[in-house]
Amino acid sequence: MILLWAGVSPAPAVPAFSELRQMASFSPKEVLVLADSLYDEVAYPHYKLDYIKACAYFRLSMFTQALHTAEHAYNSVEIKSDSLLYSRIFMILAEASVFSYSIEKAAISRRERPTLRLRETIC
Repeated sequence: MILLWAGVSPAPAVPAFSELRQMASFSPKEVLVLADSLYDEVAYPHYKLDYIKACAYFRLSMFTQALHTAEHAYNSVEIKSDSLLYSRIFMILAEASVFSYSIEKAAISRRERPTLRLRETIC
């Protein structure tokens, strides 16, 4: 109450990760701005925010940016312990590589994960 009286509003709550995933599908432009602002906070590891951004770029058909951001998440050491996001990042890498005409990268992704099912939900 004192904060409101002094003209200072409380910091907005950080959305749950599942909310960010939904936003990446339905409001991709907004989630890109939000994800950038969350990098400085300790709420989520960077690889999770990179995944959200890759999903948003993919949804916006910005496949080169999706590929670049997914590669950044993939190269994170932390993502290896998150098997679900690790496999989803692989799917983004494979599909964004094809759509951005990076066929060589798509072939490498496919060689590294031959059992990858491309029809799974990536975001």
